[in-house]
Amino acid sequence: MDINKLFENNNLVFNSPLEFSLRCLCIINHEKNQGIDLNKLVYYDYLILNTGDISDLASMHPAIPFRGAQVLVKREVIKQALSLLISKQLIDLKFDNDGIRYYKNDLTSPFVNYLESEYIMDLHKRISWVSEHFFSYKDDELSGFINSNMDKWGGEFIKESIFRNTSNV
Repeated sequence: MDINKLFENNNLVFNSPLEFSLRCLCIINHEKNQGIDLNKLVYYDYLILNTGDISDLASMHPAIPFRGAQVLVKREVIKQALSLLISKQLIDLKFDNDGIRYYKNDLTSPFVNYLESEYIMDLHKRISWVSEHFFSYKDDELSGFINSNMDKWGGEFIKESIFRNTSNV
């Protein structure tokens, strides 16, 4: 196999619908039978990966500058991830009074339980923590929490980036 093919944009694993679909599947599996909408999935995905921004629990991914903006760009990739999961019949899509929600089905838990790695175990721990702390938040409360903190998440890099920009003048 040509190694260059592995690194073409359509074959990337990181930050791809495949990576997002595995996290979304684990989140949906944790939601029992309540289902979850797209907004909450986007917010939960950010919070799960960046627990260090909101707790003493270390973040899953490294802190990057302006990471709060991830919330704004994740939506499209998560939509693709959900489409992938639906196409593989690993989750169900249902329309209800609250809009479109994604639910686990009979294949979700067996598939998730088959996944074994340190990353998956850490992911489950953070999903449980985020769910426990944000379950009672209504959509507008969760959105408000995210929006009011977005500026400071990754903000520790602001002074460094300003310094770097002025030192290059």
